Amino acid sequence: MKRVRLRRPKKLHKHPFVVIPILICLLVIGWQDYLYHQHHYSVAADNLLVNGNFMQFDDGVPTGWQLSSSGSNNYAASQQPGHIRGKSLQITIGTYESGAVELRSPVVNVAPGKTYLFKGYYDTNSPFDVLLRAYYADGTSQLQHMQTYPVTNASQPWFTASTAFRAGPSLRAVQIVYSFSLSTTIVLSGNYLQEEPPAAVAAIPLPAPAPTVANLVASAPATQCAPKPPANWTPYHIGTNQPDFSYTCDSGGAIFHTQISNYHSGEAKWQHTPVAVRAARRYCIGLDYRSDAPVNLVAEYAAADGSREFATLATFNPSNEFTHINTTAEPPYNGTLFVSAILRSDGNVDTRNYTFTDCTQPGPATFKRPLVSVTFDDGWLSTYQNGADLLARRRMKATYYLNPTSIDTPDFMTTADVQKLKTQGNELASHGYQHIDMTGVDGKELDRQLSASKAYIEQLTGQTSVDFAPPYGTVDAQVLPAIRQYYASGRSTDDGINTRQNFNRYDLKVLFVGANTTPQQLQEALDDARQYNAWLIVVYHRVDKAANKAQSSVTAAQLAMQLDAIQKSRLPVVTVAQAMAELVPQL
Repeated sequence: MKRVRLRRPKKLHKHPFVVIPILICLLVIGWQDYLYHQHHYSVAADNLLVNGNFMQFDDGVPTGWQLSSSGSNNYAASQQPGHIRGKSLQITIGTYESGAVELRSPVVNVAPGKTYLFKGYYDTNSPFDVLLRAYYADGTSQLQHMQTYPVTNASQPWFTASTAFRAGPSLRAVQIVYSFSLSTTIVLSGNYLQEEPPAAVAAIPLPAPAPTVANLVASAPATQCAPKPPANWTPYHIGTNQPDFSYTCDSGGAIFHTQISNYHSGEAKWQHTPVAVRAARRYCIGLDYRSDAPVNLVAEYAAADGSREFATLATFNPSNEFTHINTTAEPPYNGTLFVSAILRSDGNVDTRNYTFTDCTQPGPATFKRPLVSVTFDDGWLSTYQNGADLLARRRMKATYYLNPTSIDTPDFMTTADVQKLKTQGNELASHGYQHIDMTGVDGKELDRQLSASKAYIEQLTGQTSVDFAPPYGTVDAQVLPAIRQYYASGRSTDDGINTRQNFNRYDLKVLFVGANTTPQQLQEALDDARQYNAWLIVVYHRVDKAANKAQSSVTAAQLAMQLDAIQKSRLPVVTVAQAMAELVPQL
């Protein structure tokens, strides 16, 4: 084959200033690529989301994406520099009163039986929801709530929104929906959807499987919804407000409609006949809702002696169309239970397709006894100087989650401090090699963060089983399998106690204690642990001598009072490793 020699264009050779913009562009691209490789960002090898990196914009919105609003709010969109590649989209909601602002991705075709991972980077000052719209072979679709994501902070301005799913036989396509229902400024960047090996991610099945046991609540399918609501459903309101209730049908089934105007106090809701339930069993609850105002899903328990107890199972943010949501309830005693979607402001809410099933785990309902673990994150020097003696005086052992790169640096414990804690019988655990958001790094860097931290703990302690708490509490479907590979347990940021029914060794619930934690909050958690024979994990960060502006900090005096309350409860205080050794065999 004849070689063709390319000649340099003469104009560029004669006019070097023409070359400068090209060189600058190459330098910018090179610098972005350097930053990517330095930070080991998680990006897609094969992105199925069209324009997921927001390379193209039309009228201020990424090409192929849709930005819309319902209700009463004022929003604006603008381009910003990309976090990793491409560009970012900034959405500012200045005045919010009702409804939701939604950013919808292009629709992506998927293959039945395949596993997919979605991930996108965000920086926000208000929580938001990620929803997934599933399109099925019969032409129907369903919007499903996937997760609510927290605000970012100055030390970690970018987090990731992420979910993974396994496509069922009838699933044909999906769409990612970001939903915002507060005054906020959010910046989104680097979205991708890619196929993954099934073992690489912790995926949920789509569509959700139908209940395998009887639905305990009749919610009336479309063929049964006219002209009156089912006999076991009634409207209810209390307080000073103007309620309006109706019961209608559409192609998706029966709709229970609640509206409030002129709200001053109280609430309005549809409620079903109470269902007989047993203490400490687990009940799975699902429903579809749409609303233009926040809605609380509340469980009302009633005992035979007439005493009542209320628990908020979930809070629904406004959604422009019917959205499916799942949650669970564990009754505190034998009696009855009903759940209701409660409106406590001006606005509308529609609900339908209620499911209420007994999904109790086989075997004993509860663990043999309640437990409490006291834990400290990050390895702050103040937890050693101001907290270790308080624990030792009460003969309590704690678990310290450490970042090896912070040890022997200013404001953090020294190697000698850590070794002394170990000799006193405390547990040393992993908080990652560095204090970084592990959902935002690639697989190679994630493996390094987990393995290097575990090796550090093993070298200090000689132990081979190590517990883990992710920095910032951030995990996703990609991080969870990696944690399981190295660690005996993993902690979440979800508030609650660990019962035998909800126990997940890699999603342990906690009580975060900070400057604003009240004695009543701690006491209620201790009482719940006793009532359910559950495991309460109490999490601390800094322990300062005097009050500090940091919300995650407590004073030594506060810690002393809280440890006294724990001691007074007479619940056994154990390390995380000791609790795992006792509870896992009972599963």
